[in-house]
Amino acid sequence: MVSNTGVIIDLEKATVIGRGEDRVCYLHPGDDDRCIKVTVSGDDRQSNDEKKIYRLLQKKSMPWQHLAKFFGVVTTNLGEGLVYELIRNHDGKAATTLAAQIKAGAITARLYELLLRELKQYLLDYGVIFRDLSTDNIMLRQVDEKKQQLVIIDGLGNNEWLPLSSYIKPLARRKILRKWQKFESKLQFDLATNQDKAMKG
Repeated sequence: MVSNTGVIIDLEKATVIGRGEDRVCYLHPGDDDRCIKVTVSGDDRQSNDEKKIYRLLQKKSMPWQHLAKFFGVVTTNLGEGLVYELIRNHDGKAATTLAAQIKAGAITARLYELLLRELKQYLLDYGVIFRDLSTDNIMLRQVDEKKQQLVIIDGLGNNEWLPLSSYIKPLARRKILRKWQKFESKLQFDLATNQDKAMKG
């Protein structure tokens, strides 16, 4: 993880590419392949949780194909910023969220099943703990003309008072499976709702 260099990054004119309850995500003004998340609500718990999880994951020498890479902390004119990989397709265009792809009807049922199975197995294999998984914080990346993959860009963290599941693999697996079940149930509901709207025209 790259440490803060002491240089203050000015985000006043930076492009906003995402906005949540606690944080705003900006295109990095000095690197089009990175973004910077800044807390604007005054509640730093989400960013602090992410930093802890990424520190643990980086010790595992794991592949990053299903997680946005974390490049460390920087100082901005808006406060501390966390720098991440900006997920792009093979042609250089920014990837879109799974939510947008589902809404557009751009994913077949078979492909959808394969992509989710691959992502779930990745989370279990490497013990990736997440607080909140939704289609809005998962990107669909076009790796090449034929291959696609899901990439998580937000929602990592462990909100347990004693985060034992971050260190004990059986507990991590149990937690991931429980959270995944909730995510998939909501996803199926969203898919059914979207299909119903499409049929009604």
